[in-house]
Amino acid sequence: MPRAREAPSECTGAADDRPDAGRCDVTVRGGPGGPGGPGSPGMEAWLREMTVRALPHLPCAVERVAVVLLDDAAMADMHGRHLGESGPTDVLTFVHAAPPAPIDVDIAVGADVARREAAARRHGVREELLLYILHGLLHAAGHDDHDADAFRAMHAEEDRILGALGLPPVFRRDEHDPGEERTR
Repeated sequence: MPRAREAPSECTGAADDRPDAGRCDVTVRGGPGGPGGPGSPGMEAWLREMTVRALPHLPCAVERVAVVLLDDAAMADMHGRHLGESGPTDVLTFVHAAPPAPIDVDIAVGADVARREAAARRHGVREELLLYILHGLLHAAGHDDHDADAFRAMHAEEDRILGALGLPPVFRRDEHDPGEERTR
């Protein structure tokens, strides 16, 4: 992913005590649009704001987060190229630096997947997109969801961060096998 830059935000993770603590780059761009839809300027701004607000709730420092919203075709292409799996997925995380270093991560988010999931679960697309971003950030912070215990812990952490942002839990565990890898 290209490294588009914006002015650094006031944000950090909980473990950040460096002299430049509180400074990081957060970008959200792209995706299939339409007014208010994924990829629209209003949606991108909301997702960026919520991502910045979520960073202090992570257990580690964050230097850079770049999120790109992709349609099904682009997401399926990335899924195939990077994981050898066919079809689109909800989120792919590309970690360039992980703890103990400050997180530097690119997160590809399936905007079309989010639309379908949000409609099926009867909640907003923006909340579903934010869930995918948080999921990618938690992977970058060292969480995994490949076994039942790790799955529960990771999704509990997503719920905790969403709650801290004033949002309800989005992921519904009852619809997924706890051992099933839902996202990457």
